[in-house]
Amino acid sequence: MDIPYKKLSSGVKMPVLGLGTWKLKQDACTKVIQDAWHAGYRHIDTADVYQNHLDIAKGLKGASREELFLVSKLWHEEHHPDQVEPALDRALKELQVDYLDAYLVHWPKKKGHLPDVIYKMDQMMEKGKIRTYGMCNGTIHHMQDVLNQGLKLYIHQFELHPLFVDENIIQFCQMQEIAITAYSPLGKGEILQHPTLVDLAKKKDRSPAQIVLAWCLHKDFIAIPKASSPLHLEQNIASCLIRLSVKEVSLIDAINENKRLIHPDFAEFDY
Repeated sequence: MDIPYKKLSSGVKMPVLGLGTWKLKQDACTKVIQDAWHAGYRHIDTADVYQNHLDIAKGLKGASREELFLVSKLWHEEHHPDQVEPALDRALKELQVDYLDAYLVHWPKKKGHLPDVIYKMDQMMEKGKIRTYGMCNGTIHHMQDVLNQGLKLYIHQFELHPLFVDENIIQFCQMQEIAITAYSPLGKGEILQHPTLVDLAKKKDRSPAQIVLAWCLHKDFIAIPKASSPLHLEQNIASCLIRLSVKEVSLIDAINENKRLIHPDFAEFDY
């Protein structure tokens, strides 16, 4: 099936369901990419620090570049404006493409050159090396630092699932027309036994994972779940067909415990 698209404020169309590739490497990664493409995925999310660009390129061999939406990220150790283009060029070479559909600042820092890095990304967009840009794992302050300089942000990717819903960031992004991408939307599997999700899944003859993804899409979040088996890849795509009522969405909203599952030592969530 064809996955729906969301039109970003930059004018770029982004598939609302993609494939997350964190921890996917080598032949296993290549196989998943191949299976995902054949299943109908067109949005592939990776990052320099994942060290799987070459494996993804192998999996996409022969795929139509025009149909592909490819996302990568600039690791936080290279957040100086002079490092942006060399890092991007390295990613393009490894992924064997001429441009990225989106390039994100990975784990932005309050001390440093964040607005200058975003300005450089804007220049890369002018050069045609990327089609749009944004950040991953930022806070409202990180975003505001950029916007205060008259710069734009088009995408913000962060941890988002029924157990962890940061309404403040969500509302800020919506007000600023910054598209929200939910990573780890299935809560690393921790939420899939929740009684509310199990009950809704039984009523709709679907899996709890499909219910969660349908919730994400209902709330206008782009979702990038990981999957490794052809069955799960196909089930995740089928979630685009599920319709939830307002009451059902409210039941899932009530699961929220503000429980963050990913919090590395270098994160600046207190900024």
